[in-house]
Amino acid sequence: MTWTDNNSKSDGTTYYYKIKTVTNRGGNEFYSDYSNYASATYMRMPEVKSLVNIGKVVSITWGSVAGALKYNVYRDSKLIGTTTSTSYSDTATLGTSYDYSIQAVAGTSLSTKSAVKSIRLLQTPTLTVSSNTIHHYVYHGLIIALTHLMGIFYIEQQVKTVLTAKYILPLTELNLIQIQG
Repeated sequence: MTWTDNNSKSDGTTYYYKIKTVTNRGGNEFYSDYSNYASATYMRMPEVKSLVNIGKVVSITWGSVAGALKYNVYRDSKLIGTTTSTSYSDTATLGTSYDYSIQAVAGTSLSTKSAVKSIRLLQTPTLTVSSNTIHHYVYHGLIIALTHLMGIFYIEQQVKTVLTAKYILPLTELNLIQIQG
């Protein structure tokens, strides 16, 4: 037999329950003693705030849940880790899609899992850049110019053709999509 408490609840509050049996025999009701208390902490469902990948690492962040002592992290419906933080980093495979969700935990009480958030890790493209040339790419949603001068790749972030930042990075750390034309 199951029973669901449909009364409104407050986040992070622990509720205590006890039960007793009632039997009706010959028009008479008989009662058992009350059971020991059982407790449950009500926690709302966590909300994933961001899901970002850099290379083979997927970083997940979510908002804290009142009453939660830790969080279970799920990838493709399988538990992959537990953390007391509101963030988690997962090593993944390039060229693969993943679905992530989070569940708040307080003792034996579990929240509903968060809504699933999906991410696809793109394969790192192979680039051929000859010396003293400039190629334009999209990197994390920004237009950049990749310049190869004397063996060093210079990355220039451009917004409306105005140079806003300049980076020097090894090409292997980039996840670039070339702009056609």
